[in-house]
Amino acid sequence: ANVEVTLLDASGNPYGVPISTDANGNYLFKSLPAGKYSVKMTLPEGYKVSVKDKDINDTLPTGDLGIWTEL
Repeated sequence: ANVEVTLLDASGNPYGVPISTDANGNYLFKSLPAGKYSVKMTLPEGYKVSVKDKDINDTLPTGDLGIWTEL
């Protein structure tokens, strides 16, 4: 919850305004034009990114996770 998520365009530039995750960690960017996007997560102090169904110690780096999607 309350993780800042920034949408990045295909060039890696911020697109629009960053949003925060909800209480369940979900986020949604609405009404995006067709294109290639990635997200950058800014975690609160002391938080780590983890993969669902993995051990709590199997963490990923913070920041741009290199996850791209094309609309």
